[in-house]
Amino acid sequence: MKVKIIGHTSDYVVVQKPPGMLSQSDISQDSDNVVDIMSKQLKKPLHLLTRLDRPVAGILILSKKKPFTKYYLRQQTEGEVKKNYLAIIEGKLDVETANWEHYMVHDKKKRKTFVSDKPQDNYNKAQLSVQRVEILDNYTIISVSLNAGRFHQIRAQLSHVGHPIKGDVKYGARRKNKDRSIYLFANQIEFKDMDRQPIIHKAIIPDDDTLWQIAANKI
Repeated sequence: MKVKIIGHTSDYVVVQKPPGMLSQSDISQDSDNVVDIMSKQLKKPLHLLTRLDRPVAGILILSKKKPFTKYYLRQQTEGEVKKNYLAIIEGKLDVETANWEHYMVHDKKKRKTFVSDKPQDNYNKAQLSVQRVEILDNYTIISVSLNAGRFHQIRAQLSHVGHPIKGDVKYGARRKNKDRSIYLFANQIEFKDMDRQPIIHKAIIPDDDTLWQIAANKI
């Protein structure tokens, strides 16, 4: 598995994470993670600004300087960072667009997020915007947008509405993928650089997978 650099400035580096790799070290102390790999490659400490779950592929941003870290995190807090994902979900989504609002809680012991339609104690509001891209025989390709992301938000909300992500058995998918990846891909991120100029970075959709290539041809 290789980490691809898709953008590089004096303030940050944008990379594409393969599925199966950690974004950063966790309690397992796995050294095969994006932060450690890129820090060694660039020979300087890097700070992870965005993260992806281990089975998810796509864009990550790593800061090279503290001023940019603070600047980016402020944008994120103010809702100026826009993230877009592609997902292939089980079943046929019967609407072209949807804006879902739910309430969720992260169970740290189970490392899983639980979703409710109504407010509950300790549950946080979560919003997700979805656009249907293509209906296949047993699946639907969708584009997903969110400004901020809670733990497993996309995975949990899609499962809650009856359309788990293909391969995501943790959230109700019928079967896992052979490589233990799931069909969720962080394909685009938009924010402003230090000069307040809008920047868009896009990941390269995998070309070795038939379903992802169908998605690539439709967007």
